[in-house]
Amino acid sequence: MRIFERLQYLSGYLLFLALVSEYQQIQLLGFSLILVMIALGIYVEGIRFTQFPFFISFIFVSITYSVFNYYYYSGEQHYPIYLSLILLFGDAISTFVMIIKGECDFSRFPITGPYQVGYKEFRTSIHDNEVSVFYPVDREDYIQNINKNNALQQRHGDKTIKGLAKASVAYGREDHLPLIFFRYLKFVKMNCLENAPLSKDFISDNIRPDRMPALQKTLIPIVFSHGLSSNRNWNSGTCRDLASHGYLVFAIDHRDETSHYVETKDGKGMYYNNLMSSHDLENRSNQLRIREKELIALIDEIFEPEMLNTKKLGFPSSIKIEHEKVITAGHSFGGMTAIATAQLDQRVRACLTLDPWLFVQHKEILNGEYYLRVPMFILSSETFHPKCEEWFESWITMQSFIKHCQDRRVEHIVMKNTGHLHQTDVACTIPFENFVMTDAKFQSTTNESYHLCSQLAISFLYRVGLSNFYHGHVENTISRMRERWIKYDQIFEYKEPCFDYKIDINNGIEMVQL
Repeated sequence: MRIFERLQYLSGYLLFLALVSEYQQIQLLGFSLILVMIALGIYVEGIRFTQFPFFISFIFVSITYSVFNYYYYSGEQHYPIYLSLILLFGDAISTFVMIIKGECDFSRFPITGPYQVGYKEFRTSIHDNEVSVFYPVDREDYIQNINKNNALQQRHGDKTIKGLAKASVAYGREDHLPLIFFRYLKFVKMNCLENAPLSKDFISDNIRPDRMPALQKTLIPIVFSHGLSSNRNWNSGTCRDLASHGYLVFAIDHRDETSHYVETKDGKGMYYNNLMSSHDLENRSNQLRIREKELIALIDEIFEPEMLNTKKLGFPSSIKIEHEKVITAGHSFGGMTAIATAQLDQRVRACLTLDPWLFVQHKEILNGEYYLRVPMFILSSETFHPKCEEWFESWITMQSFIKHCQDRRVEHIVMKNTGHLHQTDVACTIPFENFVMTDAKFQSTTNESYHLCSQLAISFLYRVGLSNFYHGHVENTISRMRERWIKYDQIFEYKEPCFDYKIDINNGIEMVQL
């Protein structure tokens, strides 16, 4: 919670009352209080664009108040009420946007699985990639410890913030936006319990024989690739929701100059390369080759017997990973990376993509030379393909790709009223700025459409047999939001007997057939 931002708005209302009351000493105290709150807020929390209406109105009232008192120092006339209403108006706008768009955190992003989520990280052995791991944990452990061990989203603090600022300017520039506009992101937490013990339901020694152990003690691995100018934790909402449903999600930071900021084990840093043209086909193709190797090497490590216990993550040796159900996933350039890896590595059984950026392989796709042999989930935001049309035939390329996929278990959904960034954590951590940066219509909250991304993916995985839990409320959530958000371009329908769950804090999870 941004305490000082709230105190600024509260002080603004108090100052308005003081101006109306016409007590000059109280008015001066009000001005001083706001200045102190603004100074502390800028130093501790940074600045959000939502604060500008309040700042502008406060500056205007401060100047006119000083001028008015200079000319009417005798006190026979008082500061006009109609001028003080400008402060009230600006303060109200900033307060309204803050309430409607929400805090810059994940407080409005629900997870719907039977578990809470833990967080660990490690480095890959061959390419030295940093990897975030999201996994299911018991609710009791989460509730008891989350306040003291909540994982920060920006793992390298100010360095990651600087990388984000560099990625936020136009291509071809080496400078960056003022860091003060991004400082508050340094304190954003992902609502994941860092270094938490894995849920007891996935440890064989703790499984009760009457609770369908075969369904409860295995983890399905998902490897997630970030997009251009993003990083491994900028889809943490999606990764977290997947992990709450029993998936083991590995989100990798690529070392191809597309991440905000990466750091080697020796402490050498690499920032996002903004000098490269966004649609430089040769360079982007080279980066895709790097990404493929990194993702395949990560899958290799997941298959290593000791990878999940003593070697990397410290999980109990009795847990079981369903290696025959490896899933690749990604957003934007990460979506293309997930597709490319699934094409090269036969261990991959399905592919989840959010706005996959097919530019790198669009010529091969249009010629029918590039396709997948595994189930494929594609989620496109409404404004993504029209924006890409400036450089290549994005929508036609997508249709050609779907047409040539050999496994017909393909689902393509268009999310109405959304933009590219609605499929990332930006929807939660920069909600108002996200609205400004996209062509989407104004929404009271972008968390809802972002949450729907993971819900649709979970539904698809169940229908293709890559889920150990089916949750009836996932379908209920999708049904409730379908009319507002969803347009099916290609739908895959396949139904089996469904299972739902009942949560009992004392006895764990009981599976029931619907």
